[in-house]
Amino acid sequence: MKTRTIVRAHAALVVCLAVSGCLNTTTAGGSYNSVAELIVSSNSAFAEAHAAGNTTIPDTGSATFKGGAYGLVGDTITSGDASMFAGEAMLMANFGAGTISGTVTNLVGAQNVSAAEFWAASGAQNEAEVERVIGTTQSIDGEIEVTNGRITGELYAADIAGTIDHFGKEIVLGGTGRGSFAGPDAATTSFYTTTSTAGLLTVTQDGSAKAGIVRIYGER
Repeated sequence: MKTRTIVRAHAALVVCLAVSGCLNTTTAGGSYNSVAELIVSSNSAFAEAHAAGNTTIPDTGSATFKGGAYGLVGDTITSGDASMFAGEAMLMANFGAGTISGTVTNLVGAQNVSAAEFWAASGAQNEAEVERVIGTTQSIDGEIEVTNGRITGELYAADIAGTIDHFGKEIVLGGTGRGSFAGPDAATTSFYTTTSTAGLLTVTQDGSAKAGIVRIYGER
């Protein structure tokens, strides 16, 4: 099966200091005007495609998936205050070779985000509440790379690495993660890693081990 050629416009991510997390990125799935919208919309887009049960995977050709990513780092990722980051994601899959890689760039961050409230609001797909919980965001330095990805059917595994200057604290990510495709002709993808699962993500903040989670979404 051949992969169809798709051309999408992808605007540059624009970051500013704002209560709502000023963010404007256009992907195959639409335009995200805030970090909160990116989190809620990207979560639901992949979930809907997966629930439809009509996933097919090309056996030749390549595709670029554009979207967003976000993560939390803290003493735990389920309670207490956490460091939040989000950014523009791009994943490139070569179905013929069975490989996938990508980057997360143009990062924004927020401090002292209630982890419990964040997961409650994002799980309920309540964009306004996610925005309230995140609060003020600001552009931060750093980049995350996804490398050495190997595709097996609808699933893949890949390495993850990154260094983020989060308001003067150095967050270092490492380890591996798991991903999957959903929808006809692998229309969407989701990559996930967490310290809660042994053997996946490793996180340090200023040299001290921390809990963390990273989620990356993209659409063709």
